[in-house]
Amino acid sequence: MSLFDQNNNQSDQDNSTNEAFASIKRNRNSTIVIFIVIIVGYFIYSTIANSSSCAGETTTGRVKLSEAQCNLRLTEPLGKWYDKVTEYTPEETPEGMSTFYMSTGIQPIITIVDGGTELTQEELNAKAEDYYKTGLFQSFLGQQHVIEGLSDEGHMIVAFQPSNGAAGIYNGSDARTVMDADAVAKFRDILQKNYSNRKPGQVFDKAFNEAAGKIMGRTMSTLYLIIILAVACVGYLVYGFIRVKKQQQGRQN
Repeated sequence: MSLFDQNNNQSDQDNSTNEAFASIKRNRNSTIVIFIVIIVGYFIYSTIANSSSCAGETTTGRVKLSEAQCNLRLTEPLGKWYDKVTEYTPEETPEGMSTFYMSTGIQPIITIVDGGTELTQEELNAKAEDYYKTGLFQSFLGQQHVIEGLSDEGHMIVAFQPSNGAAGIYNGSDARTVMDADAVAKFRDILQKNYSNRKPGQVFDKAFNEAAGKIMGRTMSTLYLIIILAVACVGYLVYGFIRVKKQQQGRQN
């Protein structure tokens, strides 16, 4: 073989290698673009889904209450989502509480228990139940009376004790379809963790926001979307790998 033929062969090999690298680079770049598009699409979908929030069955099996099951308390004297303003319950409603309502259909109401003596868990639970039955749906117009047609079983009362972060919880019968025993236990743990790690004004904001995700999980439609996107990603990667292999084999032949 002449030197000229050797140089030609070497040149062909170099060209083949360069073309292979160029093909791999193109596949890599297109893969990155596909991943970016998928991620952006997922976040856009999540934002839209969160605006309607957890309607239908979720991955935890819990189903958000309908609007008819929980009448929002938005007018005075029951306009606030708690019975008084403290360092734990600022004048502006914590966003996390609104998120919890949007996710579960349950409006949480906080009553502050700040007497001199710390109450037991059972006593706090009794405080929450008493507030639900005698305070939540009462109007102060000379004498207490139930506002006709506005009582429901979709609220959640949290009787919060600032001295130690303990909380009594009482849920209406409809709310219990979401806030079952397991959900209540999760909420207590989340609240206690945030009580220990957050500033007072952040406790309920962070706790309710976290609890909404832990208790409801994801909507089934979101889960199906994740599965579809994962399958699409894997399929595209396999397709890209096979295409590069065929291109390399074609050049070798």
